[in-house]
Order: sequence, then structure tokens, then C-alpha cells
Amino acid sequence: MEQDAKESTGIARSQHAVLVLPHDWSAVAAFCGPALEKLDANLAETQLLVLTPDAESTATVSGVASELAAARGADIVPATSVKRAVRLLAERRPQVVIGGAEEIAALIQGSSLKLGSLRAVVLAWVDEIAAAGSSGAAALETVMAEVPKEAARTLVATRLGAQARELAERYARRGLRTAEPALEEGAGPVSLQYAVVSATNRMAALRRLLDQLDPARAVIWTRSAESEADAARAIAALGYRGATASVHVVRDAPLGDAALAILYDVPANRRELLAALGTSPSAPQIVVLAQPRQMELVRALAEGGRVGPLTLGGPGAAARRREEGVRAELRVILESGIAARELLTLEPLLESYDGIEIAAAALRLLEQSRTAPVIRSEGARGGVAVSRDLDSGAPRDSRGPGGEGVKIFLTVGERDGVRAGDLVGAIAGTAGIPGTSVGRVEIHDTHSLVEITGADAEAVAAKITGISIKGRRVIARLERERPPRDAAGGRGGARGYGGREGGREGRSGAGNRGVSARPRGDRGDRSDRAPRGDRPPRRDDAGARGGFRSERPRDRDDRPRRPREERGDR
Repeated sequence: MEQDAKESTGIARSQHAVLVLPHDWSAVAAFCGPALEKLDANLAETQLLVLTPDAESTATVSGVASELAAARGADIVPATSVKRAVRLLAERRPQVVIGGAEEIAALIQGSSLKLGSLRAVVLAWVDEIAAAGSSGAAALETVMAEVPKEAARTLVATRLGAQARELAERYARRGLRTAEPALEEGAGPVSLQYAVVSATNRMAALRRLLDQLDPARAVIWTRSAESEADAARAIAALGYRGATASVHVVRDAPLGDAALAILYDVPANRRELLAALGTSPSAPQIVVLAQPRQMELVRALAEGGRVGPLTLGGPGAAARRREEGVRAELRVILESGIAARELLTLEPLLESYDGIEIAAAALRLLEQSRTAPVIRSEGARGGVAVSRDLDSGAPRDSRGPGGEGVKIFLTVGERDGVRAGDLVGAIAGTAGIPGTSVGRVEIHDTHSLVEITGADAEAVAAKITGISIKGRRVIARLERERPPRDAAGGRGGARGYGGREGGREGRSGAGNRGVSARPRGDRGDRSDRAPRGDRPPRRDDAGARGGFRSERPRDRDDRPRRPREERGDR
């Protein structure tokens, strides 16, 4: 890889350079390889600094540079965040530091990074760094002011626009001679199609592209050894193996007369594209796998030719299958017969709208209801919540795989006009949790119970307390389950109705007052009451409490008096 980097650039070790390379990981070796040759692995000081547009680019450059520097024994620290970089720089003294302009400026201002021993600096994709605005330009100025004058400077740009040329003149004077040379006259426009991909899914996109187009003969163009290996693995998974396969991979070679040419890597410049096309720049179909940030370069490569998207059919086919499923559901309902209620509901709308418009509006309502993870419906006053699977319509457990959730008690109910959707939207929006974390919803007359799964229910209750739902201020708290009633009709534990020490069953003495948890009429092990004998019958005028009365009412003075020694002192 180092040899490839040296051959591709042709840059002497001591001079400044300006390179035109695509913003792609396959181009990293072209500028990192020569810069790493300047390092002294025995010197534990920062000798190479690479500035990138963002954290994602930092990670990409760091991944490729780590492989290149492994053989030289150089240490690399990627500064994707200032805090982490400060800690890593305090732990060790790397030879290479890679990071965004603002992150590197912060490390310099915080005295965490010293550039006194710097031998080379690379501004990777300087046109994107300049496009970051005034903050990025100020950070870049801060960093470059600390770079020693004798350090070699390499500027990499996707295109040499006005901003890139200005920065090249300021930071890498006399380096423009290594930029892209002028093209020969007569090179006409090239028509290109593009498929937008990410940096990590090019192999999957290539497989889908070959499945969809199914070319009789195709060639895949790459510009690095890594890309060549990835593309070869992708087509091998589809059964294209051997030298005689109808689909094959080339590296920095003409595409030939294939019916389909796939540019797995974006060419670095117009000259590289024309060299790949060879003598047939008007190939029947040329498709570029490009990242969103490379689209400007793709349009520049076409040089006025037609540039259009190639939509892969996988997502579209899935969407068409879903639409066909909706139509199948409608056919079932139509064949089963339309109820009179629905017809009477829609008939007044026919005075203002066409039937197809009404059906489309009803279909939109259906789709909107299906966007929610759970469809909830409440009984009129029973507070019954029903959850259904959105795909099959079958009832399902709304608590999710995490098990039973925690219920929250809300002081709004059916009398306030709330619905399940009002509660779910208010809770998810205020507490900042996804709608899938809201489980069963029970709406009663004066209150509601909402189950929270996969989130801190207590924190959710604290956040939604005080908000207004349907014009009513809500108070929320965790719902505490009441203990079930026992066979005697009492409750256990919660309020001392049984089971808790000190409850009515456990009490004795004067405080008990003879109350027992034994059901009324149950005499236990006691024997039957003895016959009344010669006791006088109960009088009918004994009062509501009953009892026995003598023939003459007893007066207070008739009560027998106990001796003083038995009564004690009072």
C-alpha cells in the first residue's frame, strides 16, 4: 500500500503538495503514505498532523493510517472528541494526531498538544474544511499559526475551487504544480448514473445493483487494493468466480466493451475517469457508487453530461408489496358487504367530494393510525384497554419483551374528554421517551392508568406532573397495587386489615374490643350454648340492644358497694 501511495502521487518528501482526490477512504493512502515516511518512530513527539472536516472523516483517515503506520511502529491518536483526546495525549506521546480543525485548535489552546517537533501537516479535503464557515476558518488559522515553517504541507481537495485555491496559495505556496493537469482538447461530456451509498454499505449496494440489473456482461472499476478485494468478495457471493465470469473486477484499468460499467470507487478527477473509460467514453451504462458528499465531484466528472439517479428496486418493491397488502384488505371488506352505518356516515360527504377522494382520506386515516406502535381503544366506562398487532390485527401483549411495566396514575379521565392517543402523545413528548415505551392505557371516569415499559416510570411521572391535558392540570404518581380481598372480605397488609402485625387480628386486650377476623356466625371450636334454664325470658321492651331487665329498674343507690380495701385509692 505504501508503494502504491508513492506511485500515485509522485511527490518529493520535502516539498508542499496540492492533491485532487475524492473524499473516500480509498484515497487516504495517497496522502498518508508519503507523510508517514517522514516520521521517526524513535522520537516520542507529534511529528504528523492531519486535519479533517469532521469526526467521521477523522475515524476514516485514522483507520487507514493505522494500517500504514503499523509497520513503522508509529502511534496514532484520533481526536474525534476533545475530552477523549486530552486523556489519550496525557497517557502517551503519539507520533501522529488526526482530528478536525476545531478539535485540534482546542487541544493546542489547552496545552495538551505541542507542535514544535512537527515535520508534516496534511489538510485533508480542505474545500470541505473551508465550507464549515467562520468557526472552521478561525480554527484552521489558529492551528496553522502553530505549524513550524519547515514542516511539509499537503493540501487535499475534492475540487480546486476558489476557496481551495485561496487556501493552497496561503498555506502551500508553490504546491499547485502537483495539482490536476489540464485535459486534452476533445474530451466530451460523459453520461453517468449514480446510486447513493454510505461508506460502509458499498458491498451490499453492489450486490443489490447486480441483482436488479442482471447484466450479461459487466465490469467493476476500483482504484485501490482494498476496494478491489471488497468488490471481488461481493461478486463471489453472487456466484461470479474465475477469469471467465461475466462480471469481473479491474483496478486502474480500462473498462473495455462491457454493457455495464460500475465505478465502485469515485475517480479522483476527470483524467482518471477518461483513462478508465478508455476508447469508449460512451459506454451503454455507467453507474457510480457515490456517497452524498461526493455528488458534487460526480457532476464535475460528467463535464456537462447527463447525471441521473439509479434507484435500487429493493425498497420500492417492499413499498409496493405493502400497498398491495392494503388493497387486499380493502377487497376482503368490499366482498363481505358494506354495513349501512358506514354508508350513512359517508353519504353527506358526496355532496362536496368525489368518492375516490373520500376513500383516499379514509385510507390516510388508516395509515396514520398504523404509524403508532399500538392501537388502543377504551371501553365506554370500564377502562378496558385493547392492544392489537399492527401487522396481523391479532391481540398481543402490549407490555413488550421486557415484561410487565410500571403503572402511572393520572388525575384525568373520561369526564375530561381524554383519549388514549392524548395520553400517549403527552407522555412521550413531555418525558422524551418513544411511543413504544407506553404500554396499556386504561381510562376511567376521573382518572387514568398508563403502563410504562423500558423507561424510568418514576422519572416519567415527575416530568409530566403539572402539564395540561385537555385543559386540566395533571398530577401523576406511581400506582400502588392494592392487596386482594381475603375470604372474609377484608384486605391484607396495606391498611392493617389482616396479615400485618398490629392489625385487628393481632390485637388483644382492651384495645381489641372483641373484634375478630372470624366470619360472623362462625363459633370455631366452642361448644353449643347451654340451655337457658330458669333464666327469665327477654322482655320485648328491652330496647334495640336487647338484654335482660328485672321487674323493677335498678337505681344507682341500689348497687352493692365494695369495701374500700377492695376498691383501692382513687
